[in-house]
Amino acid sequence: KLLQAYLQSVSQNDPSDMESIILETSKPSDISTSQIRFSTSDDKNDFRMVLPDLHPGPFHPVGGSNIPYQIYKTMNSSAMVMHSISDHSLNLPSQQDVQEYLQELSKSRVSTKGMTCTEPVTAQINKARAVGIRLDETALLFLSLSPHGMEDVPVILKTEIEQMAKNRNFRYALIVDTHNAMGGEISQEDSQDLITAAKNALDILITKTNHPLQYGYANSQSMDIQTNDLAGGGIGMLCLAFDQKKYFLCWADANNMENGIREKIVIHLKNNGCELVEMFTSDTHSTTMGVRNRNGYYELGSVTKPERLARWCLSIAKQAEK
Repeated sequence: KLLQAYLQSVSQNDPSDMESIILETSKPSDISTSQIRFSTSDDKNDFRMVLPDLHPGPFHPVGGSNIPYQIYKTMNSSAMVMHSISDHSLNLPSQQDVQEYLQELSKSRVSTKGMTCTEPVTAQINKARAVGIRLDETALLFLSLSPHGMEDVPVILKTEIEQMAKNRNFRYALIVDTHNAMGGEISQEDSQDLITAAKNALDILITKTNHPLQYGYANSQSMDIQTNDLAGGGIGMLCLAFDQKKYFLCWADANNMENGIREKIVIHLKNNGCELVEMFTSDTHSTTMGVRNRNGYYELGSVTKPERLARWCLSIAKQAEK
């Protein structure tokens, strides 16, 4: 029964039987979705960084496999949907659950407002890297082992880092699993290094000066990019400008990245005058369609050549800068 339902979902793009099997063992759970909304003073343009405590999956076209793109569309294609510290136990099992979740997003409330931001800081401990930005009393942290890679960051790390942020008087801590290199289950040593890197980043952020914030956002929508290792959200670039400096954050609607791709893109942008602080993916599971490789999905860089990706990213960065 399970095999037939799986084949039906893959060959006929019909998830109904598969979803009904998954629904039999699924259970409700309370989850939160955090957003940082950047907007112009006239409120005509806005852009959101979204961190849902959901995990994309299980596989295309079942349930929330394409949830990052669905959120991105709901936000008028002006968003980066980041990967929270979560695992596949937080998959949405059906299309109906997806629609209910998207409707709930409109009920969000503003918990804090601000006009200032610190420049990004990077803390590196062995393989582990934490990139941090402070927006008033909120810490935004990006965790990575790139170019070495790992599976999902364990939830226990989130709990520890949130407590560290609280101890340092941060009101909120938004912690992103960058999903920007391929690897196995994270080792105890790398886990500890990520915690130490996050602690160091938080300690530096406390001392940083707040600057009035300017931002620019652009995405690949107008470029009509069609490639199997990128999903519908394409590539997005946020430019943060303060104190005569500009910093870039890059998002790709992709399921992880080939090892070393991030570093090649960082170098290409640096050679062209753009400081790319971090690049991260949505961990979408919609790039599983018809894949016949060992991973069962196309990670970013497995189909598109790194040089081409780097050119796309530079072009979008220049648009964001404008």
